[in-house]
Amino acid sequence: MQQWEYAVLTMDAGGNMFWVGFSAPIEVETSDYPLRDFGAILGELGARGWELVSVAQSANQTGGLDEKLYFKRPHEVHRDLRS
Repeated sequence: MQQWEYAVLTMDAGGNMFWVGFSAPIEVETSDYPLRDFGAILGELGARGWELVSVAQSANQTGGLDEKLYFKRPHEVHRDLRS
């Protein structure tokens, strides 16, 4: 049975930071990225096998809207989530 890994890229409504949360069947990690070219971040995720599957907005604590991009890729037991 195929298992999946997931990544959620959150773009802060204030425009200061990107957060990427990674999850797999037995581990969860979070990475912060300073604001930089959005295309470069997408390119890095794509190069690591992450496929964009959905985009959504969610309200944040300051009343703004954060953009969330959801990615998935097939799970490999011995691979680091960020690689």
